[in-house]
Amino acid sequence: MKKLLLSVIMLSFLVATIGVIVVEGASRPRILILHSYETDYAWTRTVNQGIDRAKRAHMNVDIRYHYMNTKNQSSEAAKKRAATVAKRVVDNYQPNVLLVIDDDAQRLVATDYIGNEAIQIVFAGVNAELEAYGYQDANNVTGILERKSVSAIKEVLRLLVESQPRLGSLKGSVVYLSDSSTSAKLDAGYLAKQEWAPLEYQGHLGVKTFEQWKQAVLSLNGKYQFLLVGGYRKLFSDGSESFVSAEEVAQWTEANSTLPIVGINAFNSEDGVMLSIGASPFEQGEIAFERAIRLVEDPASLSQMSVAISKQYVVALRHQALEARDIKVPKVLEAFARATNNYFE
Repeated sequence: MKKLLLSVIMLSFLVATIGVIVVEGASRPRILILHSYETDYAWTRTVNQGIDRAKRAHMNVDIRYHYMNTKNQSSEAAKKRAATVAKRVVDNYQPNVLLVIDDDAQRLVATDYIGNEAIQIVFAGVNAELEAYGYQDANNVTGILERKSVSAIKEVLRLLVESQPRLGSLKGSVVYLSDSSTSAKLDAGYLAKQEWAPLEYQGHLGVKTFEQWKQAVLSLNGKYQFLLVGGYRKLFSDGSESFVSAEEVAQWTEANSTLPIVGINAFNSEDGVMLSIGASPFEQGEIAFERAIRLVEDPASLSQMSVAISKQYVVALRHQALEARDIKVPKVLEAFARATNNYFE
Protein backbone atom coordinates (compact mmCIF):
# COMPACT_ATOMS: atom_id res chain seq x y z
CA MET A 1 0.00 0.00 0.00
CA LYS A 2 2.87 2.31 0.86
CA LYS A 3 4.56 1.51 -2.47
CA LEU A 4 1.34 2.28 -4.33
CA LEU A 5 0.91 5.56 -2.47
CA LEU A 6 4.51 6.51 -3.17
CA SER A 7 4.05 5.74 -6.88
CA VAL A 8 0.93 7.91 -7.02
CA ILE A 9 2.77 10.77 -5.32
CA MET A 10 5.71 10.46 -7.73
CA LEU A 11 3.40 10.32 -10.74
CA SER A 12 1.51 13.39 -9.53
CA PHE A 13 4.82 15.19 -9.09
CA LEU A 14 5.95 14.28 -12.62
CA VAL A 15 2.64 15.36 -14.14
CA ALA A 16 2.80 18.64 -12.29
CA THR A 17 6.41 19.17 -13.30
CA ILE A 18 5.75 18.35 -16.95
CA GLY A 19 2.75 20.63 -16.88
CA VAL A 20 4.91 23.50 -15.63
CA ILE A 21 7.47 22.81 -18.39
CA VAL A 22 4.81 22.84 -21.08
CA VAL A 23 3.30 26.06 -19.80
CA GLU A 24 6.68 27.76 -19.54
CA GLY A 25 7.64 26.60 -23.03
CA ALA A 26 4.36 27.86 -24.42
CA SER A 27 4.85 31.24 -22.76
CA ARG A 28 8.36 31.83 -24.10
CA PRO A 29 8.62 34.73 -26.57
CA ARG A 30 8.59 33.53 -30.17
CA ILE A 31 10.53 34.73 -33.20
CA LEU A 32 9.68 33.38 -36.64
CA ILE A 33 12.41 33.91 -39.24
CA LEU A 34 10.71 33.92 -42.63
CA HIS A 35 13.02 33.62 -45.63
CA SER A 36 11.93 34.34 -49.20
CA TYR A 37 14.41 31.78 -50.49
CA GLU A 38 15.94 28.42 -49.55
CA THR A 39 19.33 27.52 -48.12
CA ASP A 40 20.55 26.38 -51.54
CA TYR A 41 20.98 30.14 -52.12
CA ALA A 42 24.31 31.41 -50.74
CA TRP A 43 22.76 34.72 -49.67
CA THR A 44 20.21 32.94 -47.46
CA ARG A 45 22.85 30.76 -45.82
CA THR A 46 25.03 33.77 -45.06
CA VAL A 47 22.16 35.85 -43.67
CA ASN A 48 21.58 32.93 -41.29
CA GLN A 49 25.24 33.12 -40.28
CA GLY A 50 24.71 36.77 -39.42
CA ILE A 51 21.69 35.80 -37.33
CA ASP A 52 23.80 33.20 -35.54
CA ARG A 53 26.37 35.86 -34.69
CA ALA A 54 23.71 37.88 -32.90
CA LYS A 55 22.24 35.02 -30.92
CA ARG A 56 23.01 35.16 -27.24
CA ALA A 57 23.69 32.02 -25.25
CA HIS A 58 20.77 30.56 -23.32
CA MET A 59 18.23 33.04 -24.67
CA ASN A 60 14.81 32.23 -23.33
CA VAL A 61 13.28 32.64 -26.79
CA ASP A 62 11.70 30.11 -29.12
CA ILE A 63 13.08 30.60 -32.65
CA ARG A 64 11.80 28.93 -35.79
CA TYR A 65 12.66 29.22 -39.49
CA HIS A 66 10.47 28.94 -42.56
CA TYR A 67 11.72 29.05 -46.17
CA MET A 68 9.36 30.02 -48.98
CA ASN A 69 11.79 28.97 -51.73
CA THR A 70 10.48 31.57 -54.20
CA LYS A 71 13.83 31.86 -56.00
CA ASN A 72 13.14 28.43 -57.49
CA GLN A 73 9.53 29.19 -58.44
CA SER A 74 8.93 30.03 -62.08
CA SER A 75 5.41 31.48 -61.74
CA GLU A 76 3.55 33.98 -59.61
CA ALA A 77 0.93 31.32 -58.87
CA ALA A 78 3.58 29.10 -57.31
CA LYS A 79 4.83 32.01 -55.21
CA LYS A 80 1.30 32.68 -53.98
CA ARG A 81 0.92 29.03 -52.96
CA ALA A 82 4.17 29.35 -51.00
CA ALA A 83 2.76 32.51 -49.41
CA THR A 84 -0.42 30.71 -48.35
CA VAL A 85 1.67 28.08 -46.56
CA ALA A 86 3.83 30.76 -44.94
CA LYS A 87 0.80 32.66 -43.63
CA ARG A 88 -0.53 29.44 -42.15
CA VAL A 89 2.79 28.98 -40.35
CA VAL A 90 2.63 32.54 -39.00
CA ASP A 91 -0.96 32.17 -37.83
CA ASN A 92 -0.35 28.82 -36.15
CA TYR A 93 2.91 29.84 -34.49
CA GLN A 94 1.75 33.34 -33.50
CA PRO A 95 5.22 34.89 -33.18
CA ASN A 96 5.88 37.97 -31.10
CA VAL A 97 8.32 39.07 -33.79
CA LEU A 98 8.19 38.17 -37.48
CA LEU A 99 11.68 38.58 -38.96
CA VAL A 100 11.17 38.73 -42.73
CA ILE A 101 14.04 38.44 -45.20
CA ASP A 102 14.11 39.60 -48.84
CA ASP A 103 11.43 41.22 -50.95
CA ASP A 104 9.20 38.29 -51.91
CA ALA A 105 8.34 37.51 -48.29
CA GLN A 106 7.59 41.18 -47.61
CA ARG A 107 5.30 41.51 -50.61
CA LEU A 108 3.53 38.17 -50.31
CA VAL A 109 3.30 37.69 -46.54
CA ALA A 110 4.47 40.43 -44.18
CA THR A 111 2.20 43.13 -45.59
CA ASP A 112 -0.80 41.16 -44.28
CA TYR A 113 0.43 41.80 -40.71
CA ILE A 114 0.99 45.55 -40.91
CA GLY A 115 -0.79 47.14 -37.95
CA ASN A 116 -1.24 43.80 -36.16
CA GLU A 117 -0.81 44.67 -32.48
CA ALA A 118 0.27 41.14 -31.57
CA ILE A 119 3.13 40.90 -34.10
CA GLN A 120 6.09 43.19 -34.65
CA ILE A 121 7.79 42.98 -38.04
CA VAL A 122 11.53 43.28 -38.63
CA PHE A 123 12.64 43.23 -42.26
CA ALA A 124 16.03 42.63 -43.89
CA GLY A 125 17.35 42.21 -47.42
CA VAL A 126 14.81 44.68 -48.84
CA ASN A 127 15.77 46.18 -52.20
CA ALA A 128 12.53 48.11 -52.73
CA GLU A 129 11.55 51.41 -51.15
CA LEU A 130 9.47 51.30 -47.97
CA GLU A 131 6.46 52.64 -49.86
CA ALA A 132 6.34 49.49 -52.00
CA TYR A 133 5.05 47.57 -48.98
CA GLY A 134 3.35 50.31 -47.00
CA TYR A 135 6.09 50.20 -44.37
CA GLN A 136 6.74 53.95 -44.31
CA ASP A 137 3.83 54.68 -41.94
CA ALA A 138 3.48 51.29 -40.22
CA ASN A 139 3.60 51.39 -36.42
CA ASN A 140 4.80 47.79 -36.02
CA VAL A 141 7.61 47.65 -38.59
CA THR A 142 11.37 48.31 -38.53
CA GLY A 143 14.40 46.78 -40.20
CA ILE A 144 17.41 47.20 -42.45
CA LEU A 145 17.38 47.96 -46.18
CA GLU A 146 19.78 46.26 -48.57
CA ARG A 147 21.46 48.74 -50.89
CA LYS A 148 24.27 48.17 -53.39
CA SER A 149 27.28 50.28 -52.49
CA VAL A 150 28.38 52.11 -55.63
CA SER A 151 31.11 53.84 -53.63
CA ALA A 152 32.42 50.40 -52.61
CA ILE A 153 32.31 49.18 -56.22
CA LYS A 154 34.29 52.23 -57.36
CA GLU A 155 36.75 51.88 -54.49
CA VAL A 156 37.47 48.23 -55.26
CA LEU A 157 37.72 48.81 -59.01
CA ARG A 158 40.12 51.70 -58.43
CA LEU A 159 42.40 49.39 -56.44
CA LEU A 160 42.12 46.79 -59.19
CA VAL A 161 42.93 49.27 -61.98
CA GLU A 162 45.84 50.81 -60.11
CA SER A 163 47.44 47.40 -59.58
CA GLN A 164 46.72 46.30 -63.16
CA PRO A 165 47.92 49.08 -65.52
CA ARG A 166 46.71 47.32 -68.66
CA LEU A 167 43.13 47.88 -67.54
CA GLY A 168 43.62 51.59 -68.12
CA SER A 169 42.17 54.27 -65.85
CA LEU A 170 38.93 54.26 -63.92
CA LYS A 171 37.17 56.46 -66.47
CA GLY A 172 35.37 54.00 -68.72
CA SER A 173 31.73 53.03 -68.95
CA VAL A 174 29.91 50.16 -67.27
CA VAL A 175 26.62 48.40 -68.01
CA TYR A 176 24.47 46.17 -65.80
CA LEU A 177 23.16 42.86 -67.17
CA SER A 178 20.63 40.73 -65.28
CA ASP A 179 17.59 38.52 -65.57
CA SER A 180 14.11 40.06 -65.38
CA SER A 181 13.44 39.22 -61.72
CA THR A 182 11.92 41.74 -59.36
CA SER A 183 15.05 42.06 -57.23
CA ALA A 184 17.26 42.65 -60.29
CA LYS A 185 14.95 45.41 -61.53
CA LEU A 186 14.92 47.03 -58.09
CA ASP A 187 18.72 46.97 -58.03
CA ALA A 188 18.82 48.53 -61.49
CA GLY A 189 16.53 51.35 -60.41
CA TYR A 190 18.72 52.09 -57.42
CA LEU A 191 22.00 51.93 -59.37
CA ALA A 192 20.67 54.38 -61.94
CA LYS A 193 20.22 57.05 -59.24
CA GLN A 194 23.76 56.81 -57.83
CA GLU A 195 26.87 58.87 -58.48
CA TRP A 196 29.24 56.83 -60.65
CA ALA A 197 31.89 59.39 -61.64
CA PRO A 198 34.59 58.89 -62.82
CA LEU A 199 32.88 55.81 -64.25
CA GLU A 200 29.96 56.26 -66.62
CA TYR A 201 26.94 54.08 -65.85
CA GLN A 202 25.22 53.14 -69.11
CA GLY A 203 22.09 51.57 -67.69
CA HIS A 204 20.51 48.16 -67.34
CA LEU A 205 19.77 45.34 -69.74
CA GLY A 206 17.30 42.73 -68.43
CA VAL A 207 16.68 39.46 -70.27
CA LYS A 208 14.44 36.43 -69.70
CA THR A 209 16.25 33.46 -71.26
CA PHE A 210 19.78 32.10 -71.24
CA GLU A 211 19.93 32.42 -75.03
CA GLN A 212 19.08 36.13 -74.75
CA TRP A 213 21.76 36.43 -72.06
CA LYS A 214 24.37 34.88 -74.36
CA GLN A 215 23.44 37.21 -77.21
CA ALA A 216 23.64 40.21 -74.88
CA VAL A 217 27.07 39.23 -73.52
CA LEU A 218 28.50 38.82 -77.01
CA SER A 219 26.96 42.08 -78.22
CA LEU A 220 28.48 44.01 -75.30
CA ASN A 221 32.04 42.84 -75.93
CA GLY A 222 34.42 45.72 -76.60
CA LYS A 223 31.90 48.47 -75.81
CA TYR A 224 32.48 48.96 -72.08
CA GLN A 225 35.25 48.86 -69.51
CA PHE A 226 33.43 46.54 -67.10
CA LEU A 227 30.35 44.34 -67.26
CA LEU A 228 28.25 44.35 -64.08
CA VAL A 229 26.16 41.26 -63.42
CA GLY A 230 23.75 40.55 -60.60
CA GLY A 231 20.62 38.41 -60.73
CA TYR A 232 20.75 35.58 -63.23
CA ARG A 233 19.09 32.77 -61.31
CA LYS A 234 15.83 33.28 -63.18
CA LEU A 235 17.02 32.77 -66.73
CA PHE A 236 14.81 30.24 -68.48
CA SER A 237 16.20 27.42 -70.56
CA ASP A 238 15.03 27.85 -74.13
CA GLY A 239 11.56 26.45 -74.69
CA SER A 240 11.05 25.38 -71.07
CA GLU A 241 9.85 26.65 -67.71
CA SER A 242 12.99 25.52 -65.91
CA PHE A 243 15.85 27.79 -64.88
CA VAL A 244 19.46 27.45 -65.97
CA SER A 245 21.83 26.87 -63.05
CA ALA A 246 23.61 29.95 -61.73
CA GLU A 247 26.97 28.22 -62.06
CA GLU A 248 26.40 27.51 -65.75
CA VAL A 249 25.45 31.13 -66.44
CA ALA A 250 28.41 32.61 -64.54
CA GLN A 251 30.96 30.23 -65.99
CA TRP A 252 29.71 30.64 -69.57
CA THR A 253 29.82 34.41 -69.14
CA GLU A 254 33.39 34.33 -67.84
CA ALA A 255 34.44 32.13 -70.74
CA ASN A 256 32.78 34.26 -73.44
CA SER A 257 32.91 37.88 -72.31
CA THR A 258 35.96 39.94 -73.28
CA LEU A 259 34.94 42.47 -70.63
CA PRO A 260 36.14 42.04 -67.04
CA ILE A 261 33.07 40.96 -65.09
CA VAL A 262 32.06 42.41 -61.73
CA GLY A 263 29.27 40.85 -59.68
CA ILE A 264 27.13 43.12 -57.50
CA ASN A 265 26.38 40.27 -55.07
CA ALA A 266 29.20 38.54 -53.21
CA PHE A 267 27.87 35.09 -54.10
CA ASN A 268 28.38 35.80 -57.82
CA SER A 269 32.01 34.75 -57.36
CA GLU A 270 30.90 31.53 -55.70
CA ASP A 271 29.10 30.85 -59.00
CA GLY A 272 32.24 31.63 -61.04
CA VAL A 273 32.53 35.42 -61.56
CA MET A 274 36.07 36.79 -61.19
CA LEU A 275 35.27 39.63 -58.76
CA SER A 276 32.17 40.59 -56.77
CA ILE A 277 31.30 43.43 -54.41
CA GLY A 278 28.01 43.12 -52.56
CA ALA A 279 26.10 44.25 -49.49
CA SER A 280 27.06 42.15 -46.50
CA PRO A 281 24.49 39.43 -45.77
CA PHE A 282 26.15 39.01 -42.36
CA GLU A 283 25.18 42.59 -41.51
CA GLN A 284 21.62 42.10 -42.72
CA GLY A 285 21.08 39.05 -40.52
CA GLU A 286 22.91 40.41 -37.49
CA ILE A 287 21.22 43.82 -37.38
CA ALA A 288 17.76 42.37 -38.01
CA PHE A 289 18.09 39.71 -35.31
CA GLU A 290 19.48 42.17 -32.78
CA ARG A 291 16.37 44.28 -33.33
CA ALA A 292 14.12 41.24 -33.03
CA ILE A 293 15.64 40.31 -29.67
CA ARG A 294 15.36 43.88 -28.43
CA LEU A 295 11.68 43.94 -29.37
CA VAL A 296 11.08 40.66 -27.54
CA GLU A 297 12.60 42.21 -24.42
CA ASP A 298 11.02 45.65 -24.83
CA PRO A 299 8.23 45.87 -27.44
CA ALA A 300 7.88 49.61 -26.88
CA SER A 301 11.43 50.17 -28.11
CA LEU A 302 10.27 49.90 -31.74
CA SER A 303 9.48 53.62 -31.74
CA GLN A 304 13.19 54.26 -31.18
CA MET A 305 14.33 52.09 -34.12
CA SER A 306 14.65 54.11 -37.29
CA VAL A 307 15.08 52.10 -40.48
CA ALA A 308 18.74 51.22 -41.09
CA ILE A 309 20.56 51.10 -44.43
CA SER A 310 23.34 48.61 -45.17
CA LYS A 311 26.82 50.00 -44.54
CA GLN A 312 29.06 46.97 -44.81
CA TYR A 313 30.08 45.20 -48.00
CA VAL A 314 31.86 42.00 -48.93
CA VAL A 315 34.49 41.39 -51.61
CA ALA A 316 34.61 37.95 -53.23
CA LEU A 317 37.15 36.55 -55.69
CA ARG A 318 37.31 33.57 -58.05
CA HIS A 319 40.99 32.69 -58.51
CA GLN A 320 40.57 30.59 -61.66
CA ALA A 321 38.62 33.31 -63.49
CA LEU A 322 41.12 36.00 -62.51
CA GLU A 323 43.99 33.81 -63.65
CA ALA A 324 42.30 33.14 -67.00
CA ARG A 325 42.17 36.91 -67.59
CA ASP A 326 45.71 37.39 -66.29
CA ILE A 327 44.45 39.80 -63.65
CA LYS A 328 46.24 40.06 -60.33
CA VAL A 329 44.32 41.62 -57.47
CA PRO A 330 45.86 43.67 -54.66
CA LYS A 331 46.82 41.58 -51.65
CA VAL A 332 44.47 43.57 -49.43
CA LEU A 333 41.47 42.47 -51.51
CA GLU A 334 42.60 38.85 -51.47
CA ALA A 335 43.07 39.01 -47.69
CA PHE A 336 39.59 40.53 -47.27
CA ALA A 337 38.01 37.84 -49.42
CA ARG A 338 39.83 35.04 -47.60
CA ALA A 339 38.95 36.46 -44.16
CA THR A 340 35.24 36.33 -44.99
CA ASN A 341 35.39 32.91 -46.68
CA ASN A 342 34.73 34.51 -50.07
CA TYR A 343 37.87 33.39 -51.88
CA PHE A 344 37.14 30.61 -54.33
CA GLU A 345 39.68 28.62 -56.27
